[in-house]
Amino acid sequence: MALRANGFDANTPYVPHFEYESPYHVDYKAMDYTEVFKQRAAFLTKIREEKTWPLVKRYYADGHSCSFIEDWLVTYDPRLTARGLPSTVPLILFPRQIEYVETLDRAYTEGRDVIVGKSRDMGVSIVTLAWMTYKWLFDPGFKGSVGSRKEDLVDKIGDTDSLLEKVRIYLRYLPKELLPYGYKERDHARRLNIVNPITGAAISGEGGDNIGRGGRSTAYLVDEAAFLERPEKIDAALSQNCNMRIDISTPNGPANPFADKWFNNEMIEPFAFHWTQDPRKDREWYEREKKRLQDPKVIAQELDLDFDTSGEESVVRREWVDSSVALGQWLRDQNKFPNRKNFVPVAGADIGGGVAENTYVAVWGPIVGDLISWVDGDTTRTANKLSTFARQDGVSRLKYDSIGVGKGVASTLKRLPTVSTGINVGNAPSLNIWPDGRTARNKFRNLKAEIWWTLRDRLRKTHDHWCWVNDPSTGCEYPLDELLFLPPGDKDFLEQLTLPGYKMLETGKIAIESKDELARRGIKSPDRAEALVIALAPIRRPATFGYADGIA
Repeated sequence: MALRANGFDANTPYVPHFEYESPYHVDYKAMDYTEVFKQRAAFLTKIREEKTWPLVKRYYADGHSCSFIEDWLVTYDPRLTARGLPSTVPLILFPRQIEYVETLDRAYTEGRDVIVGKSRDMGVSIVTLAWMTYKWLFDPGFKGSVGSRKEDLVDKIGDTDSLLEKVRIYLRYLPKELLPYGYKERDHARRLNIVNPITGAAISGEGGDNIGRGGRSTAYLVDEAAFLERPEKIDAALSQNCNMRIDISTPNGPANPFADKWFNNEMIEPFAFHWTQDPRKDREWYEREKKRLQDPKVIAQELDLDFDTSGEESVVRREWVDSSVALGQWLRDQNKFPNRKNFVPVAGADIGGGVAENTYVAVWGPIVGDLISWVDGDTTRTANKLSTFARQDGVSRLKYDSIGVGKGVASTLKRLPTVSTGINVGNAPSLNIWPDGRTARNKFRNLKAEIWWTLRDRLRKTHDHWCWVNDPSTGCEYPLDELLFLPPGDKDFLEQLTLPGYKMLETGKIAIESKDELARRGIKSPDRAEALVIALAPIRRPATFGYADGIA
């Protein structure tokens, strides 16, 4: 998946673009902090001797945030002691961090949001808090807020890993002339609230579900935004809270609001912090980190800024869905697309019961038809509608979700001239044997896992076949009837196919992420995808014409 982030491409050399020029010409891999401290000390002495503090402050207040940060702020990193360096050192920005601070300045002025995807250890939170500290000092109307999934991550007095403690450190090491008159840490930098006693500017903190409930803000930082437990609830709370929202996170898969904003929200310009943009890191560092981390998912999440591989392992990868659409279009262009008339169609339906969508989709062998969806809580009308669609498509069997409200649909379908079968995905898997020699009952937790895996297997083959079409050395050719061609026009349907994750149980069986687990990640039930999955469900016994098998 290509990164949609300021034109950033991991394969293209990074060329920085920024307005500010740092006075420090340093080797970022072997930083000489002693020289930086000497320059800062000389600058401070000169200002005090010449009594030019009013001019200096006016200069900083006139939008020179990068100058202020590099002139005075320090950062704490206990890892430096292992290299014989002090743990508290000057905060010197590298080029991508300068670009980021300038992006924050522009976004703040324009009142727009910023979303930041990052590799690990890029100093993004530190720099964001440094920018907030600058605004706290020089913008009288500033109200900054900081939120994360746990309150202790936001602020824990004395814990240098907590976010607001980093702000206290910034203020602790400032020259007294730059601090607001009367500022005392014990009085004005209490837990979860740091107040400027002169202007009333503040930086406050919140955690968990309380994010966004603490009143209005001019800028709101949401740290590790892809890992919030209930992100949609927080999005609602913040929607009217602030003029500018800053979401920062490493990726956590493609199925959460953070990823959706990154890829699909054209109103928010993504800003990437990839390790290749950090002058302290090189390919040797990357290879060393890969050996240390080992787990491919952790490497993808923490280093590679990869939304596809990180997070919950998706049953269906986004690139497989894209390949299915692309291969189908290529076959049409070549007049090689399979003919529907050569296949006996089946159909699948997911019943929403008036709360969610009712969805219907017909499948002709490898060809997935256009999905139909509507909202109606009347199960009798829904059953009649499904039967009509099935007859129009000439399907041999209509399969439907028999759990919950699906029972009401079953009672009506029994009286209609449609061969139909209720599918309970919580039932045991079939006795089918998989290519690895295992039966479905030994391989999967339940029927849901089996049919989602069927979908996965066919889309994976489709992707491999598309790779083979483009370069025979990179893919594999399959018979077209083993593939699956998805309809290109339904964006929601295609997106939902990539949402559920899977895990391996201690028993060695595969389990699919439940709807409750998806909800905890802020993801709505993938009703449209479920209709296709149900259409692929195996049938245990045949049905006579005009009879509903009932609830399987």
